Amino acid sequence: MLSHYQLVGIFHDVFGHPLRTEPYLDCFDKDPNIVPFRMSLIKEELDEYKQAQKENNIIEQADALCDAVYVIHGAGHCLGIKLDNQNIQNIMIYDFEEEIKNFELCYQNEIFLGMAISLNKLLNMVHSLAKQNGFHKFDEMFREVHRSNMSKVCTNMEDVNMSIAFYKKENRYKNPSYKIKNDYYVIYDAETSKILKNHKWETPNLKQFFL
Repeated sequence: MLSHYQLVGIFHDVFGHPLRTEPYLDCFDKDPNIVPFRMSLIKEELDEYKQAQKENNIIEQADALCDAVYVIHGAGHCLGIKLDNQNIQNIMIYDFEEEIKNFELCYQNEIFLGMAISLNKLLNMVHSLAKQNGFHKFDEMFREVHRSNMSKVCTNMEDVNMSIAFYKKENRYKNPSYKIKNDYYVIYDAETSKILKNHKWETPNLKQFFL
């Protein structure tokens, strides 16, 4: 199946629009209007999306987003900037790393609002990466990880006693114990306060979503 970038390339080829395979580095001198024109197309689609959002028109929102992808890929072809999936993922990972640095910088400078904005950006980036990778069941995957995490606690005293006995036999922790939180029994090492897993803890089964 052809990628979006490849499909727009076919469109450009058929309609005689620029189709560059190498970076158009001298576009500023040779073709000073190409970027402003392409940017105007992108802004136009953003405006259409915002208007459709105000009108709560889901069809027009989808149309604007599809058109936005089309004109962005078109700009890529005009400028010789490859926007295929692999390249997008590399850029997204780079942006993710840079945003983590930004979060750390906000922390060092005690800018709480900056940290809040950064965390929101990081969350959106994770979801974008998941979508880019084709993880259409990402919500179900997340809930499976949550199920696994919650299996680390015990729900009855039998599991508590067996878990404590397991850790005592293992002899890695000095004082395996438990505490009650809501309806759960949390196993932990009283010496270090380290949270320990229920002896019946189950790893997340993410393979089921790829069968």
